[in-house]
Amino acid sequence: IQNMGGKVAHLTEFKGLAWVREETIAETYAANSETRLFSANYLQGPQVLDQHTKQIHHVGGATSDLLYKNVLDGEATATFAGNIYVAPGAHNTDAYQSNRNLLLSEDATVNSLPGLEILADKVRCSHGSASGPMDEEQLFYLLSRGIPHYEAHQLIADGFIGEAIDKFQS
Repeated sequence: IQNMGGKVAHLTEFKGLAWVREETIAETYAANSETRLFSANYLQGPQVLDQHTKQIHHVGGATSDLLYKNVLDGEATATFAGNIYVAPGAHNTDAYQSNRNLLLSEDATVNSLPGLEILADKVRCSHGSASGPMDEEQLFYLLSRGIPHYEAHQLIADGFIGEAIDKFQS
């Protein structure tokens, strides 16, 4: 993805594939441009997702925002390796990177490696990663209203990854 100026939004969504490797490189070449990257995935059983991203800021005064969300069930495995690179002289860059994972099974595995390489001043760059099990209070709430266990899990999982889809559409 090359942003030569303006606004760019990109969404990936993988469902039902046994193994996926995704490489996304988003390069910013113009000040006042905005690049937004989203991913929403539901992995089950032995599925494997391997995502690698680079947000490269060649010039300053631009923004990039990345939100990758995964739901993992069974023996599913997800790997996220992301990097924000701010070139020398690309001052006033604003970049963010977030990888969040919902684990529905104790057998699910997540490897998350967010990173920053900043070679300019006056930048606002951050990254984060969070992985955890389903909120038991949310599950209890749905079950107490008569929603079957499987459907309650699905509603919570859909809501979790739905954030990335909603942000892409806005």
